[in-house]
Amino acid sequence: MPPGYPPPGYGASVGFNVQLHRPTSGLAIGALIAAFVFAPAGLVLGFMAKKEIQRTGADGDGLATAAIVISIIAMVVWVIAFVSILSTASSIHHDFNNFGPGPNGY
Repeated sequence: MPPGYPPPGYGASVGFNVQLHRPTSGLAIGALIAAFVFAPAGLVLGFMAKKEIQRTGADGDGLATAAIVISIIAMVVWVIAFVSILSTASSIHHDFNNFGPGPNGY
């Protein structure tokens, strides 16, 4: 071992556990998961996480923002799909009502 270096296993850092990062908000993590499972819950939890992060200074602001954006996109997609399905069902119903015997009874 070169002179001037302590033997392995000794030094000032022994016994110290320094945490250099802030904890991530559990609410932000839950919001992101909920955004994929049930978008309205993800949206609400995302805004709640943003408020908690502002208050406590925890990490997870990006997760909360992602949860909000994904929830909004998912809800817009669901609304478009719902309107499209209703429109298609209405069109099909209208088409079936026009079937029937023609002018000659056939």
